[in-house]
Amino acid sequence: MEYTRIMVAIDPDSQGHAPVFARALALAGWETHLLIAACLDAVTAAELTDSVGTLVDPDSSAAQNALQHRRQVAYSRSQALIDELAQEARVRVGITVQTSVQAGQPGPLLCQLARDWKADLFVLGLTRRGQLVDCLLGSVTQYVVHHAPCSVLLVH
Repeated sequence: MEYTRIMVAIDPDSQGHAPVFARALALAGWETHLLIAACLDAVTAAELTDSVGTLVDPDSSAAQNALQHRRQVAYSRSQALIDELAQEARVRVGITVQTSVQAGQPGPLLCQLARDWKADLFVLGLTRRGQLVDCLLGSVTQYVVHHAPCSVLLVH
């Protein structure tokens, strides 16, 4: 089966996105449409670090400004990475590429994006954080496998 609408999820905080992206490109035919998506978790480690430092007055304008700045930096960095990958796909494979960087709960957000975009294949990486951590925090991969509206390819 040839896939015509491939969505690839990239974790901008991980260095492991290269094999995931390479696999998606290897599956792409000349009529393939590719969506490269990144999802910034609403509560990142950086935000938690900021929050710990402002427990005394979390509503202060300085705390809010610092948090907003961190979010903007993370978004800009993620968008730059996604744009670079999109350009590589256009040059190497010559396919139509769209990008999406959004903030929110990654599993549900990525599945909804796949549904709205009508993806027929969802490619993402399989990370190994450990069963206990996945059980406590949840796993994006686990969520996607159980809720994606299309076929899912996990790349090790």
